[in-house]
Amino acid sequence: MIQILFWCIVFAGLGALGIYTARYVCAGQTPPPDGPPPGTVPTRLLIIANALLGAFAAMRGLPPQGLAIVALACCVLTAIWVADVELGIIPDAFTLAPLGALLLAAALSGHWYVAIVAVVPALPFAVLAWRSH
Repeated sequence: MIQILFWCIVFAGLGALGIYTARYVCAGQTPPPDGPPPGTVPTRLLIIANALLGAFAAMRGLPPQGLAIVALACCVLTAIWVADVELGIIPDAFTLAPLGALLLAAALSGHWYVAIVAVVPALPFAVLAWRSH
């Protein structure tokens, strides 16, 4: 029970970190004129949803490494959602940085199949980021 509560708090904290990271990265940017109108993000609901995901993942019996990976993925996906709702864009940092981290982890662990899987979506994103500045 303590472990479930611990992961619930970790997921909620990382959800809040994702929200504030998105707002920090997107500060000062204006929505593109051809994009969707800016919306408001239900901050409390997002944090509660992350906490519930943490509780559910912990109840499923994932090992701590698996829970940490899921928690970080929830943090990044929360940041992507907030940036998309508030600005109508997804900054490159929220797509390329996790893929780069995945490549680094795969290289350090010797699991080259993970690196190949990460390169498939990373390459088009990197080319588009490079071409669009």
